[in-house]
Amino acid sequence: MPYAGGAKGSGEKGHKMNINEVLRELDSLPGGEDVNKTGEFLDQKIRQARDEGDSASELTLLNEMIGYLRYTGRHDDSYRYGEEAIKLCKDKGFDELSYATTLLNVATAKRAGGKLEGSLKDYREVESLYDKLVDKHDYLYAALYNNMSLLYQAMDDNEASAGCLEKALEIISEIDERRIEQAITRTNLAQAYLKLGRLDDAESELISADDIFEKEGGNDFHYPGCLNAMAELYRIKKDNKAAVKYYERALEQLRVHVGEENPNYLAVKESLAEARKALDEQDGTDDKSESQALKGLELSRKFYEDFGRAMIHECFAEYEDRITVGLVGRGSECYGFDDAMSRDHDYGPDFCMWLDDDVYEEIGDKLQKAYEELPEKYMGLTRTRILPPDGRRVGVIRTKEFYSRILMISEDILMRYVDGEDESGIFALVREEDLSQCTNGEVFKEGAGDFARIRNKLSYYPDSIWKRRIAEELHYSAQMGQYNYIRMLKRGEKVASEIALAGYMEHTMKLVYLINRKYAPYYKWLHRGMADLEKAAVIMDIFNAVYDMPKGDERIRMTTEIVASIIIEELERIGMAGGVPANEKYLDVYSQVIGSTLN
Repeated sequence: MPYAGGAKGSGEKGHKMNINEVLRELDSLPGGEDVNKTGEFLDQKIRQARDEGDSASELTLLNEMIGYLRYTGRHDDSYRYGEEAIKLCKDKGFDELSYATTLLNVATAKRAGGKLEGSLKDYREVESLYDKLVDKHDYLYAALYNNMSLLYQAMDDNEASAGCLEKALEIISEIDERRIEQAITRTNLAQAYLKLGRLDDAESELISADDIFEKEGGNDFHYPGCLNAMAELYRIKKDNKAAVKYYERALEQLRVHVGEENPNYLAVKESLAEARKALDEQDGTDDKSESQALKGLELSRKFYEDFGRAMIHECFAEYEDRITVGLVGRGSECYGFDDAMSRDHDYGPDFCMWLDDDVYEEIGDKLQKAYEELPEKYMGLTRTRILPPDGRRVGVIRTKEFYSRILMISEDILMRYVDGEDESGIFALVREEDLSQCTNGEVFKEGAGDFARIRNKLSYYPDSIWKRRIAEELHYSAQMGQYNYIRMLKRGEKVASEIALAGYMEHTMKLVYLINRKYAPYYKWLHRGMADLEKAAVIMDIFNAVYDMPKGDERIRMTTEIVASIIIEELERIGMAGGVPANEKYLDVYSQVIGSTLN
């Protein structure tokens, strides 16, 4: 099987070797215990190409050899062949793109062998060459970013790793013939998300990758990485039964591709043994039926009332009236949106305790220790919420830190707004979904201090900001749904029309939240949350119908007109039909398209 991209189409003409036939023969070679035959074959063909003076074929085969040696863990040999390939490029005057391809393989070999700084230097040189030679959307960039992401993972820079993979996936997802590469990229991205504690995102990417690998035959030698990552995900979720299943599948694939002596095979074998041991020790006798019937907020409240309240009263009585308790922030359980599927993470008997700075300095660590010593299990559930990289979500939290972290602004900026020194500027800095996270959930016990003061101040937009937000969402709703959606269809731009339609629905739903004077939540809960709204909530059902319509259906255009009339009626009811300044230019499109006069 080919292990790396060659340098076809560059170098000397008049090949004496049929390189395409050689690569087909390479691809047909067996793996497993016979994997060494691949190295012998490549070595023979490299010497043949060299004897025949066929430099282009030699360079292609050297690149394949680098990849093969990297994959089988023979790093010193891969470095040696890498040096030969770079020297050949320079001696024979290969073009810059062929040199960049070779340097990419060399950088990847260095990364696999632990020469991280040298690898990063080479990758950056490749990126510099690509900037001169290829389009930003070229697949070559995707391959580069994929490899750079693995390097950043090895350097423990998981944010940079995820960023590279997101760039790569954006490119690869548009190339149908690169489905395997898309699956590989999704696997790598999931691994970065796992390290960042983003379990939902990791699972979504792994499910997609698994599906692609299976549909493409289930035989690609990158598939074990996807299966192993899925197993690791389930280990984190304490689902050892599922972890064992995926480790076993990964081992079977590795046995075929690299053999039982390969370091990757041995590592997965060890992980499988650990998962089996954990499964054997797992206590399966707890009755979880009652707890699983509860929403996360209800479960948190019960745990606080059964154990937390007494702990605070008995151990911290003099501070009791200054401790605010509840569950607020990130996660579907804070909205009451959690269901059986979402309970595979962040579902458990936990709650938050918010303290002002002075109280935190006095008792913060002691209170956290007492919180951690509460019963490990409650109603058959283990308290296993993972601490994410962006700060503690349950337990003892400084109040100002909690709000500033979610809003991604400094505590000084936050408190200037809360104290009335800045009445609107904060809203140019924060996202609506983050404001929603600051004001969702429930407060089980309200204490004196900053928490309630900040929460009340952030409860909703000031009137002037509210009107401007309505104007903004009106503009995008009309522009994307009633204007560009139709134009893209007429031009045959099918993908663009779907993007426009999706954007139209998103901005219209945000508009409905504004009409109801509620912050719109994160996009995946926008539609679900409309069920709790009073005004224009029928649009939720209308969009369900739109989803079921065939792409490009004429009824979709008609639906946008119906939705527009509902929106206009609601705006008139709340006195907004003439309440937005006429000189706001982003209303022009909306006014022209639906004939509405909002001035």
